Amino acid sequence: MVSSKSSVLFIKIIILVILSLIIVNVLNIAIYMLFAGYYSYISAGSVPGDQAIMGMVVGNPLFLACTALANIAFLGILFWVARKVDNLRPINLFINQPIHKPLMQFGTGVLIALVTMVIFVAAGLAAGLFEFSAAQSLQHLDIKMAAFLGCGIIFSLITGFYEEILFRGYILNRLLKWKPAYALWLSALIFIVPEMMNNFYIADILGIFLTGMLFGYLYIITGSIFVSAGIHSTLHFLLLNVVAFQKYDYGLPSLFVFHSEYAYSFIGTPTGICTAFVNAVSLAVLYVYNKKRNGALVSKAEVNI
Repeated sequence: MVSSKSSVLFIKIIILVILSLIIVNVLNIAIYMLFAGYYSYISAGSVPGDQAIMGMVVGNPLFLACTALANIAFLGILFWVARKVDNLRPINLFINQPIHKPLMQFGTGVLIALVTMVIFVAAGLAAGLFEFSAAQSLQHLDIKMAAFLGCGIIFSLITGFYEEILFRGYILNRLLKWKPAYALWLSALIFIVPEMMNNFYIADILGIFLTGMLFGYLYIITGSIFVSAGIHSTLHFLLLNVVAFQKYDYGLPSLFVFHSEYAYSFIGTPTGICTAFVNAVSLAVLYVYNKKRNGALVSKAEVNI
């Protein structure tokens, strides 16, 4: 039977997740309207259509960076709630036990992400899901593309840390007062909620769930969000801006292009299929590796996935 304290905690977590969706989306819309208003003003003579205005806004590297401000705004609220309601200092949302060399942990996450990306690309090419786009390359790097690269890095770093602080640093950390295995599964299920608006297929949802499981397991065995934040930020940048799927093209070269995003719509998109496959393999490897080390890194308790 679930205790009243557990019920209150769960309700508070759901409210925070919903609040994050509302705040981030409202602020993103407001930022878009500001940029759109600016382009409408400077183009008053030609009176461009809504589609043209959208292209101008999305084509501005600064817009990409500014949208990350919405994440920072919600983190400010989350830090306040954690401090006032849960008596947690901001540092407690980054680590749940003493750790050494957080930058090295983040770098390890970046390295893992790069290796994962190689597997992702190799699997996608072998399955014929996408192909190398010779026409898109960094040979024609100009100032605007360099600005996109810089803003894309900023956006991905902020987004990666924002999601890890919320879903692992706060939600999973709070749930770990229960049995760790339950906390891991439940936090991964909650991680699906913000993505449900854009993903409706089995493989896509499974890929997101396995991502939550992987990052949550990393948080438990390392005691911090830095490894998962390194993976999250790096993959976010690469998947949305470089390897990219055409619907996420912000102006950076899409070196690998999917033949069709909906070619496998009966079970999921190629994105979801590849993500689910890579995350399942990664989670299995991590679990076996941690078992062989006899749980030396486990801080709370042994987690049986």
